[in-house]
Amino acid sequence: MREFFRTRHLWGDLRKAVAFGLSAQQRTGRHFLWLTVTNKGAQLVNDAALDILGVRPEQLSNAWPGDPKVNASKIYVQPGLMVRLTRNLDKELSLIHISE
Repeated sequence: MREFFRTRHLWGDLRKAVAFGLSAQQRTGRHFLWLTVTNKGAQLVNDAALDILGVRPEQLSNAWPGDPKVNASKIYVQPGLMVRLTRNLDKELSLIHISE
């Protein structure tokens, strides 16, 4: 696994790593995909990205509710933000459905 992710592993401050990912996406015109192991980790990345992009807390109060099965936070959508939805189809087999 380390061999596969060699130079694609960001260390250090999460906010700086998220800013790097957003910058790389804008610079290349290609999606920058984050792989996280837990829903909590994904939420930390999402929160940092929204903050960097200037989404204010009061804007989040009008967002749609997230999946209550995993205690997900609200889903915020605005033009220009990429949305990636995932759903665990079979956790034992690690099958996940992804939509963009």
